[in-house]
Amino acid sequence: MGGVIPKNFLYVKDKARYNSLGSVLNSKPVLWGIIAVLALSHLFRASHPATPSAVSVSGAEAIHLKFSDSRGLLPGGAGGTEDDDISTATEDNAEDEEWPIVMSYLAYGPPMRIRLLIENALTFTRDTTRIVLHISEKYLHNNSDGRDVDWEWLVAQNKSDSSRLMINPVSIKVRAFSGLILRGHLHNFNYTKTLMPKGEEFLFCMMSSDSALHRIGVEDYIQKHKISFTLGFSGDRNYDLDQWRETARRRMRQGFDTQKFGVIPTKRMRAYQGTEYYQETVMHTPLWKKLTKAGVIWDLGNASFINQFQHEGTFFPASMLDRFQRMLSDNNIPFQGVSYFAEEVWLPCYVIKNEHELLERFDFAPPLIGRYRANFWIDYCCIDRKETMKKVLTGDRSKDWPTGFDTMFGLKYMESPWEVETAIQVADLCRENPKKCVFYPNLGYWCDIDGFFKLHPEVQRDENLTPKEQLFLVGEFHKSKATGGTYLMLPTRRTSKALKPSLKKTKK
Repeated sequence: MGGVIPKNFLYVKDKARYNSLGSVLNSKPVLWGIIAVLALSHLFRASHPATPSAVSVSGAEAIHLKFSDSRGLLPGGAGGTEDDDISTATEDNAEDEEWPIVMSYLAYGPPMRIRLLIENALTFTRDTTRIVLHISEKYLHNNSDGRDVDWEWLVAQNKSDSSRLMINPVSIKVRAFSGLILRGHLHNFNYTKTLMPKGEEFLFCMMSSDSALHRIGVEDYIQKHKISFTLGFSGDRNYDLDQWRETARRRMRQGFDTQKFGVIPTKRMRAYQGTEYYQETVMHTPLWKKLTKAGVIWDLGNASFINQFQHEGTFFPASMLDRFQRMLSDNNIPFQGVSYFAEEVWLPCYVIKNEHELLERFDFAPPLIGRYRANFWIDYCCIDRKETMKKVLTGDRSKDWPTGFDTMFGLKYMESPWEVETAIQVADLCRENPKKCVFYPNLGYWCDIDGFFKLHPEVQRDENLTPKEQLFLVGEFHKSKATGGTYLMLPTRRTSKALKPSLKKTKK
């Protein structure tokens, strides 16, 4: 099922407007049927009210959108049509070519948070980088005048010719531990294709709603490496990048040269994938057999292995993603009924099996987002030391700075799972004063967006302030009332009870 999108939101940027920011348009717009219908949405009227999963702007008319068949496949088949295929550059100097870059975001929740996420992306990317946004569901918080100023900002950005933001009119309800994160990004990918010159290669970077960029340089990194890839998780990045890459290549070459692909996995990969969860939920299932038959993954019997790595900050050539989703579509691979993180398994497994030539041709590198998870039992999935986090956030290169640290341009916090605004405030605080670079649970006197609305129902969103600016002022207010005042515990997705204010005594 699709969501309900307000009428004044359904402004679909055409190819000419899109390319006014970059390359010159040399062909007429080509839109799939669903986009064409959305562009003519003013001819339709809603016959039912908005549902809780997609609340419309007050007073706005809406239409109900249908996006998938009963199997959960992408509209028109995951791969589109043959006419939409993107040709891979074959010149000898393709490694030095600069292809357009698109950042794909999946977002949900209050527009204030979605806006803050997009403003973070706009701050740390170049004026030539496009940002495509999929909104799963939103929860409007209207001021006393009935307006959600952040939703209005997003709509205005989408309609502006000079804005780099393009909001995907396709809306599905995305949730974790399913195939829907991957499906959401493929919706963004296919929407981007309708706005690009026919057959043009570009680089597509997948981001998440809780990942925050903290330094510039994303485009140089993506252009240099062209494809993100690791054998297993990228870990703490405390390694020399070139040595790390050559070690991975040696393992893969040995597997392809001998046709004994069981030699490719590292011991860490084997240990992680030998757990009961992976054996019973991911591998050795009817869906796994279907993926094997389709050619997406290998099935090596008892030696089966999964190449899994994070999706946040991964980037791939568009032509490769076309081949991947065509394989899914041609073999009727469903997105519904998947009970695990397909985006972290299907793509990495597909790449290692089917795109080995790309991994030899380009100097692949880890995803540009780092994961932080303190004291986690799987120590190779993430950064797990606060000292490393401080170095990365402050850029302290005084000593022990491996080139692996240069691969991180943003962070996702997984312990406890913070929203994007908390990640942004942590980065700002660490850069302002490294001595105050603190992590969970001693986060300080600030408020996240959920807390802003639940603890301060009387406070109006100031349309003259960005979400970040207003949250900063709330934090400063509570700092000034520290003695006997309200101490705001930052909420997490795990504990809504943390929203309740508590008193904190200060030492005299």
